[in-house]
Amino acid sequence: MIGDRQRTRRNRILFVRFFLVFVLLFGAVVGVTPAQQAASGPPKLPEFEVATVKPNAKGGMMGLYTYPGGRIFCGLCSLQLMIVYAFDVRELQIVGGPNWTNNERYDVAALPPENSPARNLKPGSVSTPPNSEQRLMLQSLLMDRFGLKYHWETREGPVYWMVRTRRKFAATPPKDKDAVPFMTVATYHGGVGDGEMMGENTTMSYMARRLSDLLKLPVVDKTGIEGSFDFDVPAPEPANVDLMDATLEGLKQLGLKLTAAKGPVEYIVVDSASKPTEN
Repeated sequence: MIGDRQRTRRNRILFVRFFLVFVLLFGAVVGVTPAQQAASGPPKLPEFEVATVKPNAKGGMMGLYTYPGGRIFCGLCSLQLMIVYAFDVRELQIVGGPNWTNNERYDVAALPPENSPARNLKPGSVSTPPNSEQRLMLQSLLMDRFGLKYHWETREGPVYWMVRTRRKFAATPPKDKDAVPFMTVATYHGGVGDGEMMGENTTMSYMARRLSDLLKLPVVDKTGIEGSFDFDVPAPEPANVDLMDATLEGLKQLGLKLTAAKGPVEYIVVDSASKPTEN
């Protein structure tokens, strides 16, 4: 019995040794080593089949729009704004780069290859955000046409935590679950909309991202609330056009609040970029 166990154990050891030798020899034959894999760099990103980049100093449609067949159009877009769309970050998360990356505007039109999954896209609205494949293609375009070089950094900094209060959460289920998420705080002067907070098919994570854009500081969702919601919080009385006051009041009516905190914030650092040639 003992002899059989010893033989079995010895056979297993021999098999493992043989397997390791085989892997090493096979790697040597085909030339695949960890160092060579690292030297080959990250996988190649998907690219648009056709793309035009034109400076725009006259005006027109601003923002990124998506169309059936995977076509995108980014109107009056600065390089910084295109980085927002391509990497799905907020403007406050972008640091570095020359001044022109935020000042000069371009119109960018692009179409994916015929065999790309993106060619089958049928967005419900031109405001539908680009999908992950389109974002990767846009990253390729920025690196190719704008010479974008960047790296990521995580830094400790001031943030807001969005948390629940003891008040009942006052949002309602969405009327249209297929609607493009929308959330804003109206702070224009004049009219009954001053300070009104509105949301449609809005998740708490999306709301935090929109508040990050509005308040120019990262807002982290700590509510634990799942799903999407509609809400329309009337302007405070008297109407207050101060953005922070209007935001805090709107959140209070929804049963939420912001708490100042410190936390890790991920930044994309622009190492270098160059102005593209028109085509």
